[in-house]
Amino acid sequence: MATSKTVKTVRLDPVLVDKVAAYCATTGLKEASALRQLIEKGLTTEGLSLYATPLGQFVRDLMQGQLDLFREELEERNDDLENRLVKITAKGAKNSILSALLLTDLSLGLIPAWKDKLPDEIWQAYSRQAGEYQSGKSFRDVKAGGGGGA
Repeated sequence: MATSKTVKTVRLDPVLVDKVAAYCATTGLKEASALRQLIEKGLTTEGLSLYATPLGQFVRDLMQGQLDLFREELEERNDDLENRLVKITAKGAKNSILSALLLTDLSLGLIPAWKDKLPDEIWQAYSRQAGEYQSGKSFRDVKAGGGGGA
């Protein structure tokens, strides 16, 4: 005995079209099959929430608890990684600043044009250039803008 099929028209917004296309690409299904599968899964999920049995509610609560614990663990790991990154970056920045200070002092003695310059002026010029470079200006534009204490 053959079962009859009903043809329905469904309107999808562009976001859903993209999601369905991504689902088709990952499962290898044709669009019609993918839509049927997604509708079946959605109805099953809705059925669990609307007509939950005590056992279904227990399983859902258990799964939610596991997901909450997993989320907390991921957040802790993320915080640890961020702290590590800050320590590594800060150490490099501290070493860079110390190197720049030492080079400024050394350059004052070696470069005749800087003989009458104050170290603060040189440092401010380099700090300004570093800020411009970090804000997105190209290295060439920053250097063309002058500074460097010379």
